Amino acid sequence: MRPHSPSFQLLIVIGLGLASCAGQNWEQVREQDTPAVYRRFLADHPRSPHAAEANERIAVLQLEREPTAEALARFQKEHPQSQATAELARRVETRLFDAARAEATPAAYDRFLARFPDDEFSARARGNAEYLRAGGFAGRPDALAAFAQQNPASDYTIAAQRTLAALDARRSARLDAVALRIEIAAGIGEADRLRN
Repeated sequence: MRPHSPSFQLLIVIGLGLASCAGQNWEQVREQDTPAVYRRFLADHPRSPHAAEANERIAVLQLEREPTAEALARFQKEHPQSQATAELARRVETRLFDAARAEATPAAYDRFLARFPDDEFSARARGNAEYLRAGGFAGRPDALAAFAQQNPASDYTIAAQRTLAALDARRSARLDAVALRIEIAAGIGEADRLRN
């Protein structure tokens, strides 16, 4: 086919029209922003210049719906240059920290720290694990004070401070004697028994 033939020119016009449709279609897909729409776009336009972005958006949306450490690792492997990685990692970290808090065991926090040793929630997780391992320090004022000072981010720091305040109040308000006076109204049967 010669470049100036009517058939060649018709092919160019059709090609440009299809490319134009793909661009418009992409804008509509981005507005709808759902995995199903991206999959349909990829089925209709497998060689589109937007195919890689469509695949990445599918992975992002799936990871946002179910943020797991495994899904994040898979995403990072498949999309190593993605700008969405930091936000997705934060979502996964938040979800896993919330799961550790719900379980509230040292082992749960240890699992979290194995995956996120130096992230946003790591100081909190370390303090929470320490408090739980120590059984709340069994009301030992020195250990509670040290814990509260060394772990200000822990969810248990406030509980430690309250316990310290209660122990201090109990120490300073010591009672030497307690008296109990029981008055029984006249006419109550077995009054002596009630007094005893």
